[in-house]
Amino acid sequence: MKIHRWVWQSCFSMLVLVSWVWLASPSLLGQSDKIEESLDSSEVEAVQKAKNPEDKLKVYLNISNERMKAITSATHKQNSQDLVKAVGGFRAALNQAEDLLAPESPTSSAYRKMADLLLRTSRKHSASLLETLKNAQEDLRKYIQAALEVSERIVTVLSVQLEKTSKK
Repeated sequence: MKIHRWVWQSCFSMLVLVSWVWLASPSLLGQSDKIEESLDSSEVEAVQKAKNPEDKLKVYLNISNERMKAITSATHKQNSQDLVKAVGGFRAALNQAEDLLAPESPTSSAYRKMADLLLRTSRKHSASLLETLKNAQEDLRKYIQAALEVSERIVTVLSVQLEKTSKK
């Protein structure tokens, strides 16, 4: 009877340990693979030189285009370090581009012009990222998905916003 209880306790302990490791490992992995959303100093300088929000938007979109090329290249070369850096800059550029729209009134022509440009570019990025994702090695997909998450969010939000303002 004591041996039987000991076996059950050992199995239970092993199950708890395995479950903890299995549940904790993604978070531990996430800490070491964290994507830092930042732009290079030359990119920051280019944004600072832009005179108005429309010019800043164009700079951010150029950065996102360059980072998109880097994402594709790093994926093709299976270089996770370069991919993480490219995705971080891509996400930062698109998030900051989206932030430029915040002070504008959604009914203004300036907002509509900037939103249309950001929407078109984000749609192109989403399509490219989906194609890249199809051909990516399994361990690189999470990074591409992190980039896709931002472009898809922007597409969804701007599509709804522009549809609402066009009905008014």
